[in-house]
Amino acid sequence: MDPAMSFVLRLLFYSAYLIQQLVSGTLTGHDEHLDTTLYHFCDFRNYASTRSTSILGCLLRQVLEPGKFLNGRNTELLRTRRYRGETVLGDDFADNLEKIFEDSFYRGYIVLDALDECVDPEQILQRILRCAQRNRRRIKILVVSRDSINIRNVLDTFPKLALSSQLLEHDVKLFISKEVDRLVHDKVLKARDQQLPASIVTELSKRAEGM
Repeated sequence: MDPAMSFVLRLLFYSAYLIQQLVSGTLTGHDEHLDTTLYHFCDFRNYASTRSTSILGCLLRQVLEPGKFLNGRNTELLRTRRYRGETVLGDDFADNLEKIFEDSFYRGYIVLDALDECVDPEQILQRILRCAQRNRRRIKILVVSRDSINIRNVLDTFPKLALSSQLLEHDVKLFISKEVDRLVHDKVLKARDQQLPASIVTELSKRAEGM
């Protein structure tokens, strides 16, 4: 893989990791009753991860990981689906999947990261919001996204925090600079031209747009 592309991918995953650490280490400490954090990163390189049913499936899988079980009705729904050879992530099963998720997830935080990369961000938002609005005291949602008119319209009545790329520019450039220096030092990035590392830092910082 091209070193520059490898670095960009590392930067994306590092951003997702920071958000996950922030939520699990800070937000969950605010209320002992909100004791579960579910996280999904919408990866534009993986189409499946950007579909609403896949996101619901990912969140449901995290709910069940600690050894929890579905109730009898929901277990039968999934068993019948599999018996027919049909995927549980099909669009025609989305309403059932939403209900199964709501029945299974009792309380906690849901974090949707890079939601603007989704194929249908409004659809997954509306589904998650329905669950949260029916369980206002139990479920809290944190959505991370670039500014998008469609997402903004769905979340119009919710609290928002805008991060300006100008405010983050210095930190992003510092991180990129250190990573490029490390790649050069480890001889992963071979720069015959001494100006090349500086050019890479400048270009990546410009394209990052605060992310």
